[in-house]
Amino acid sequence: MGMMLRTIVLTLFVTPLSLSVYASSGSTDIHNSDSDYVFDTTLLKGSGLPVDDIINYISNDKIKPGVYSVDIQLNGIFLSHENVDFRVTKDSTQPCFSPALIAQLPLKDKATVKSDSCYFLSAMVAQSSVDTDMTKMRVNIIIPETELIKTPRGYVPPDDLNAGETMLLSNYSLNQYYSRFNGSANGDYQSTWVSLNNAINFGQWQLRQQGSWSHSSPGKTLWSSNRAYLQRPILPIRSSLTVGDSYTAGNFFSGMAFRGVSLASDDRMLPQSQQGYAPVVRGVARSNARVTVSQGKAVIYETTVPPGSFVISDLYPVSYSGDLAVTVTEADGSVSTFTVPYAAGPESVRQGMFKYSAIAGRSRYVGDEDPFTEFTLQYGVSNNITTNLGSRLAQGYFSAVMGAVHSSELGAFGLDSTFSQADLPSGSQTGWMFHASYSKRIEPTNTTIAIAGYRYSTAGYRDLSDVFGLRQAWEENKQDWTSTTLNQSSRFEVSVTQDMDALGSVWLSGSTQAYRDGRSPDKQYQFGYSKQFANGISINASIARTRYSEVYRSTIDGGIGYDNYINNYYSANQQTLSSVSVSIPFGQNRQTTLSSTYTQQNGIGSTLQSTLSGVTDSERPLSYGVTYARDYDNTHSVGGTLQAATTIGSLQGTLSHGKNYSQGSAGLQGAVVIHKDGITAGPYLGETFALVEAKDAQGATIAGSQNVAIDRFGFALSPSVAPYQYNNVVLDSSGINKNAELVSSSQRIAPLAGAMVRVKFSVIHGYPMLIDIRYRGSLPIGASIYDNDGRPVGTVGQNNQAWVRNDKLEDTLTIQWGNQQSCRLHYHIADEQSHDTIIKTPGECR
Repeated sequence: MGMMLRTIVLTLFVTPLSLSVYASSGSTDIHNSDSDYVFDTTLLKGSGLPVDDIINYISNDKIKPGVYSVDIQLNGIFLSHENVDFRVTKDSTQPCFSPALIAQLPLKDKATVKSDSCYFLSAMVAQSSVDTDMTKMRVNIIIPETELIKTPRGYVPPDDLNAGETMLLSNYSLNQYYSRFNGSANGDYQSTWVSLNNAINFGQWQLRQQGSWSHSSPGKTLWSSNRAYLQRPILPIRSSLTVGDSYTAGNFFSGMAFRGVSLASDDRMLPQSQQGYAPVVRGVARSNARVTVSQGKAVIYETTVPPGSFVISDLYPVSYSGDLAVTVTEADGSVSTFTVPYAAGPESVRQGMFKYSAIAGRSRYVGDEDPFTEFTLQYGVSNNITTNLGSRLAQGYFSAVMGAVHSSELGAFGLDSTFSQADLPSGSQTGWMFHASYSKRIEPTNTTIAIAGYRYSTAGYRDLSDVFGLRQAWEENKQDWTSTTLNQSSRFEVSVTQDMDALGSVWLSGSTQAYRDGRSPDKQYQFGYSKQFANGISINASIARTRYSEVYRSTIDGGIGYDNYINNYYSANQQTLSSVSVSIPFGQNRQTTLSSTYTQQNGIGSTLQSTLSGVTDSERPLSYGVTYARDYDNTHSVGGTLQAATTIGSLQGTLSHGKNYSQGSAGLQGAVVIHKDGITAGPYLGETFALVEAKDAQGATIAGSQNVAIDRFGFALSPSVAPYQYNNVVLDSSGINKNAELVSSSQRIAPLAGAMVRVKFSVIHGYPMLIDIRYRGSLPIGASIYDNDGRPVGTVGQNNQAWVRNDKLEDTLTIQWGNQQSCRLHYHIADEQSHDTIIKTPGECR
């Protein structure tokens, strides 16, 4: 509302000026060049200003001295928003820059400046200039590149980084699930799952804790603290220190959870132009299903999804390696599981730069909290060669890796070799593992190829996690211990994606794993096609064939098994799954979509699902979906979902009904932040967020954050800001109270990773008034109006009209202009006028 009022009043003042712009002779003309418009000053009436002062107001070359709030650019790139003092020089009015602004300029030679002075740029930097555009309230500082310290694009000076302030955050996710089975001995089932991700900051030290509580009936209640750790950035060495529960990176050695200390480089501290992962989980649900994602023994995610294809892309970064187990529990109680392979290969590093990681701790989820250390290093030798090395050390175990990545026009080739020596109950084992990778995008044909091959050259190679697991299985006589990597002789993966432009795209992937313990190789092949038409209709088709082995019995027997004491018995399983889906959008803005998916699985049958989904076109939109499904056994079911994004979080509900079952669920996701001024609720927050403060600006919304608005206490939560980068936090004042106005609608911050930053907006309070002033003469346009405390509250416009915002219905103000000229303006507003959008009232100035 405040910005809108300002626009309305500015129009009232400027329109008479703009109507007077035309080509004229015989009058005083204002022009900058032969191609500029010319203004006839004789057509401007009601002004007490001399012609030269009028020229100062409407000419971009002549600026009236004073302090202006402007955007500062450096060679056309936004630098900051500042209040700049414009002062008269010999030839013109020029900006006089503060020492703080001068300090922001990356000058090679910085002169000594005094804190109580301001400086003209031309006196400090040779061959520099300033381009001022008052129509856009912008000042562009132009300095030759030879006078500047060269910094990468996106560079943020360390002094600009904001550590935020002490706050307590709790991100929460709640999912309540219920199923009723008719005519079944299983009876009713219900479960409650609550996830809490808590955080508190003390300066640059950041304490984090992630846990979950679950209850099922029938079943049990369980609280699990998945992770607790203390971290802080160390800017001078571009690194992050973590103490507590964490995960190894998994790019050279297998990913493993540990509790201890780690110090590792953090590429987010690099400028964006110098910056070189949780995976996305995709699957298909037959009904309103509960999806659980686990890594190791920890449940890291749970949610309810509607029937059809689902994508989970908001997993916490729990590890850079370690396969994820995904469990889909359908509304009828049936359960299906699949695994998402998760292994990130080593990346190329820029020339002269390095990445490193140093870890000392004890294992979690595998072994018996065994101590170990790990160190890895990547260094960019040249533009196309990166060397890698690392080591792992534990009691009775040593491994070392060495390799390189070579990038060329033929693609990126990587080769690593790893040696291991392990003391096991069956004796000492030594071996080698070779890892090769290749990737290439063929631009002329839009083809992307990725090949990765793992080969264990000797039977004695052992990974550290397997060694810890084997030792514990032997010591505790565990009959159910298994490993997906133990006894693996080779693993090969390949994927090819072909973009065919208007014809769509096809992709092909395959993987195979071979073992030495007699089990059959695991194989998986997938082929798919997708196409989206100009009208929004999309088609997707895929077929997948999988063959894998499952352990159905394990024994520990001193003389049996590859390691002479453990033996697993396997059964082979295989399946073929094909699906075709079509999505058709409707409506003017394509906010409604009808999608259908047909699935065929060998040995089971086929399913058909059709869903109508969309978003309501309202101030607070709702997402909805209605589904009809035919299952493998020719039974039918219907269901629906509803989701609403509110100012305090996201709400979700589902219902479904099928043969012999009914299902329902409700979910809530959001955040609560405790700060020195109170408690603020909002949407689920990212690792780094902003607490926006704008007192008495209730209703203003944060641009880019759906339904996040300033609450009645003057606060809101901006869900996510990028660390180590400049972020513009923008407030939209269209919903603000008419008696409040934002001084500035944008603030810029550059937070540290994990920071909780307060962003404060100044708000002007008072009744918006347009006063017709009675005065003995013509008041000059631009004369300033002050209250009794000397604060500026308004400006005189044309024809003795003034725009004023003041918090009193009756008051006496001071109008000042020229050489200490002034008068006292008295006004009075009737009570019935106080609710007007713009209050028009007379006033007298004496």
